[in-house]
Amino acid sequence: MAPATAGHHPAAGPEEEIGGPDGPVPVESRGQRVPSGRGSDGGAGGAETAGADEGAAARPRRQREDDDRASVATASDRAANEDRAREEARWQEGVASWYGPGFYGRPTASGEIFTGRDFTAAHRSLPFGTLLRVHYPVTGRTVEVRINDRGPFIAGRDLDLAEAAARALGMISAGVARVRYQVIGRAD
Repeated sequence: MAPATAGHHPAAGPEEEIGGPDGPVPVESRGQRVPSGRGSDGGAGGAETAGADEGAAARPRRQREDDDRASVATASDRAANEDRAREEARWQEGVASWYGPGFYGRPTASGEIFTGRDFTAAHRSLPFGTLLRVHYPVTGRTVEVRINDRGPFIAGRDLDLAEAAARALGMISAGVARVRYQVIGRAD
């Protein structure tokens, strides 16, 4: 760099230097940054000076709120997916049949009298009083039944539904159907 003469630096154009306790300090010119200290507008050093793009300095910078929302949505989606996975893990696929008039008035394994009008079912091992949600994908219908009997005792079948439950699912004419079911609790 060429030496400054009379407080003017020839390579810097209109920029001037004034004396400070630690030596020369640059005085900003239009459109340049102030390296430290305070700018000409009294703001923090390094701020855009008047003349560069006055509108840009006045406009607030836009934050990327989408990034924050995305991370929240991602965490929320992850939790929902985990809930859905747990829910899916509880569903079992099986084959259901229904039993009706030939069993009306007879006692079930739990001691109740079977009527066919209640939303009940038989299962080989679930405790009496267990509540199941049963879904029939063909019709998209779902019912809740209470286990009150043992069975079915035919290979490949998992549930025997009372006629009322089978009718509500829309599987009466099918007789035997693939269903999904899950334990949802116990009856009081």
